[in-house]
Amino acid sequence: MILSDTTILDYLRSGKILIEPEVRETDVRPTGVRIHLAEEILVPKANVLVNPEAMVDVPYRSIRLGPEGHILRTQEFVLGSSRERIKTDREIVCLLDGRSTIARLGLGIHCTAGLMDSVHDDMRSVTLELYNFGPFDLLLTPGMAIGIVVFSTLSAPIAQNAQVQYFGQVGATRPNLHFRRK
Repeated sequence: MILSDTTILDYLRSGKILIEPEVRETDVRPTGVRIHLAEEILVPKANVLVNPEAMVDVPYRSIRLGPEGHILRTQEFVLGSSRERIKTDREIVCLLDGRSTIARLGLGIHCTAGLMDSVHDDMRSVTLELYNFGPFDLLLTPGMAIGIVVFSTLSAPIAQNAQVQYFGQVGATRPNLHFRRK
């Protein structure tokens, strides 16, 4: 079941959902909480062959977004992060979705990894897989409202510990191909 604004506000007050920095009430939407772009993005090095099965470092360069922002050209991809860090109780899972206004410009904020089910053991920022599908060059600026996190309750609390591959994730985080689950 997806949580409504009323339940989200109750869970924020009770601590079942923790978000830092503290959420402004105007960022609580009918079915989620609006998130904002953090100050760092990671730009992948183009034309590099990466084997996802190999334990290698994937080449990215870090860019600190100033007030002038970063222009994401059409058909370009970068990794970003939410300014917010989130932690939930074990019976709550988070779903990342884009803002419709930004989507109408052609900006996708996640390729396929929109489910966050490992935020019950530590506070984590949300990784954003930003891709410009549209015909316009888009200006990314720190603090821009970039997406929404929707909260849903599970049939039972999660029994497993959170995945350690990205434990404590804060900020734009490159893929960790060194992690191997046994």
